[in-house]
Amino acid sequence: MASHEAARARSSGWARRPRPCALAVGLVTLLACASAVRAAEPDQGTAGRCWGVRAICGVRGHLHEAGLVSEWPRGLRARYPGAGAQLYRVDLERDRRPEYIVREPITGAAPRTCFLDSSLVERRCEDWEADGWVYYWFVELEPGAPLFLLVLSEDEDSHDYYVERVDPRTWERTRILSFEALAVTSKDGRCRWTIGHPELLTELLVERSGGKLRLRVAPPGAYLGGPGAPPDERPAILFKGKARPEAELNECGDRVRASAWMTLTQLLQGSGAVEPPTNGSR
Repeated sequence: MASHEAARARSSGWARRPRPCALAVGLVTLLACASAVRAAEPDQGTAGRCWGVRAICGVRGHLHEAGLVSEWPRGLRARYPGAGAQLYRVDLERDRRPEYIVREPITGAAPRTCFLDSSLVERRCEDWEADGWVYYWFVELEPGAPLFLLVLSEDEDSHDYYVERVDPRTWERTRILSFEALAVTSKDGRCRWTIGHPELLTELLVERSGGKLRLRVAPPGAYLGGPGAPPDERPAILFKGKARPEAELNECGDRVRASAWMTLTQLLQGSGAVEPPTNGSR
């Protein structure tokens, strides 16, 4: 796909101070401490309130969305005069000087998404397509570093989930890791999981210890799991999740139970899913 936002999902599986739950060592203990799975459909009314394509907004904890801005900074609206242009804001460096994202409306010409630094200087623009579903979540993965970007895209046939490193001054984005997502919960005192479609994920499992941030990661193969299942080279990142009433919750297998806390550096060194940058795009 030609641009980040053209990244379409095809299928249909790392800010803030962590809650005490996130510091639990054992997976079952951690899940028992987590909120119980919510048997409810995602709130469709939040779509459009954050940067994405048909994205349902409302993640929490260490995950951050670029939120919709109703009042534009002085002089900026005149630079993007198209009716229906939308402005989003995120603090990539967490210095209280936010960066901005402008999405132009869909018209006869290919609409653009433009990225501005904290001084409102336009750093880059790219075309975007309105196909499928794309979720953009910013997250702290390295203490003191700018936020990273999780991109989760889906359509009816496949999916593509990956992590990008973002330069807050140029908005250059470098894809560094592909992953799968597992939504985990505790039900009846037992560990359960379901495929982590982004609309079902609510919070990233993160541990902050010794000045480092660690994610809960299951080894490659945990996403598919089960005897005879084909191998999957991508690690599975664990999230707290919710489920639709008809969703099937699976018993956590050995691979999920064997999940461990890993820093981003450890994950990149140990994963065969790391992909070379492609001119700052996926």
